Amino acid sequence: MHDLGQLNITFWNKDMLYPYTNKFLLLDDIKDSLTGFARIIEFRCFNAGMDGKADPSLDGSVRHNWILSITEGQILKGQPHEYNRIINAFNGHCQIGYYQYGQPYGKWTEF
Repeated sequence: MHDLGQLNITFWNKDMLYPYTNKFLLLDDIKDSLTGFARIIEFRCFNAGMDGKADPSLDGSVRHNWILSITEGQILKGQPHEYNRIINAFNGHCQIGYYQYGQPYGKWTEF
């Protein structure tokens, strides 16, 4: 692999190698690619790294990862589409039914 300093490229900047502002991919970065049948587990890490941002890869951060929701079913561009079951981890509510572009559509219930 070439050393970038030896290539004498004047228009190079660090964003060309890693254009993301966060350490990990976020749902908004990949949601347009998520289409098909899936089980999506949404979690949040409450352990902050040296930069002040959440970092689930730090030692001992397993105790600080909380599941927010679980979505099972057909997904279209990152949103529930057709038949889905969504479980909210905080209040225990479960939403089951048909969705169209992320919104309940047709037979749907919450308990």
